[in-house]
Amino acid sequence: MELRDQYTAAAQRAISCAVQYAKKSGSPMIGTEHLLYGLSQEKEGTAHVVLRAYQVDADTLDSLIRELIEPEKDFISRGTKQAGKTNGRPLEEGKKGRKQKAEQPDRISESAVPESKRQEDKNPESRMQEGKTPES
Repeated sequence: MELRDQYTAAAQRAISCAVQYAKKSGSPMIGTEHLLYGLSQEKEGTAHVVLRAYQVDADTLDSLIRELIEPEKDFISRGTKQAGKTNGRPLEEGKKGRKQKAEQPDRISESAVPESKRQEDKNPESRMQEGKTPES
């Protein structure tokens, strides 16, 4: 039994819609955003009901998706890597996030030094190991 034979008729229609939407968008691949759009168009499906409950119609969803993806011209290397985009976010935004994460250890180590000094001052054993008397 083929995998597609295990899909309901509604799921098959949603996938077909996703394929058409991806082509229309100029995407060389079908992504989850295309599947979401296809599911939203299937009136018998739960995804359609949920999106409507949150007042997300086809035009709104299409606009949101277009903001997150770029047409085929931005894809490079057999369509698997995006130029200037990572996970739907601009590349610069990803660099900022990595820079902020890289700076966090500095902030942690800066606060750790005074904390370790404070702990040493509280612990007479560590002062004696350094050759200091409790009074010094």
